[in-house]
Amino acid sequence: MSQPALFLRLFVIALLCGASAAPPGSDRFLYVVGCDATVSKLDTVLDKTIDSVDLATRTGEQRVIPEVATVVDGCLSYHAVYDRAASRFDTVVPLQADPKPNGTRDYRVLGFSVPDLRLDMQRPAGNSLPAPPHLEIERAGRVTVVRARDWAPRTELDLKGFAGRGGPLRNRILETSGPRDLLRLFNGRDDALTIAVADRDRRTLTILHDIPVTTARNVHLAPGGQAVLVEEVGSIGMPAGKTGRLVLFDVATGDAVSDVTEPAIKDLAFLAISPNGKAIYHRNDHYRLISLGRTFVPVAVSRPFSDGYPGLFFADR
Repeated sequence: MSQPALFLRLFVIALLCGASAAPPGSDRFLYVVGCDATVSKLDTVLDKTIDSVDLATRTGEQRVIPEVATVVDGCLSYHAVYDRAASRFDTVVPLQADPKPNGTRDYRVLGFSVPDLRLDMQRPAGNSLPAPPHLEIERAGRVTVVRARDWAPRTELDLKGFAGRGGPLRNRILETSGPRDLLRLFNGRDDALTIAVADRDRRTLTILHDIPVTTARNVHLAPGGQAVLVEEVGSIGMPAGKTGRLVLFDVATGDAVSDVTEPAIKDLAFLAISPNGKAIYHRNDHYRLISLGRTFVPVAVSRPFSDGYPGLFFADR
């Protein structure tokens, strides 16, 4: 084989390999922690589930997660907090499948290593509690347990002194990533939906322009907070319900930068946006990934209230 031909062949092989590879630190893998204490691992480059693990089988000879034969009143796993430095995620599990006579349960925090999901930490999370506690990860990486009665997430941002093109100060935080908050702004009109992104470090406020018909629940902040995904929910003259149209807005300008329609997601629930630019939808353990045409900074997105969302986190392995 001639040297030019060999070079061309190697170049083509490199391109093919690069198509299925992700750069280090790109948070390629999504871990979804279900209510039944099972973990699904998705490869967001290959767009498929590559593993599914029952955490109850990873706790050694002593069963820590209750064994159940029927539907339980509540979950077997609550929350999922990923400690990147320790390569471990923590979750809260009840010690009893059924509540005690007084309606309470005892809870523990279990820590599983990533990526092999081996139990390597457990500690008490409270006894005789009426509701499962929450987990918070501090700046130093330490995970703390907060009882439900003491859980008070920040739901509004003080916008005094923020630059921008006016707008009301009353707001509700929908999602947060790093120093950026996705906000719904209130201007006194119940039928008006105004969406903005505030940067707490730069004290800026960007309002999105000409968003499609949607609801606050169908607006999502991309990792790093540099873009916002809006799901169209019906349109003027059409019945309510997701249409499958996704519009991506750039936070730097507030303008739409891409527009894609995928009918297959109309009946699926939104799950997350991956750092490599995939909008991820699901129904139970069925997943659908839609490319948004750009990548994002791998900074986790959090919600003040995460009802309806399973525990999840991205990791690079």
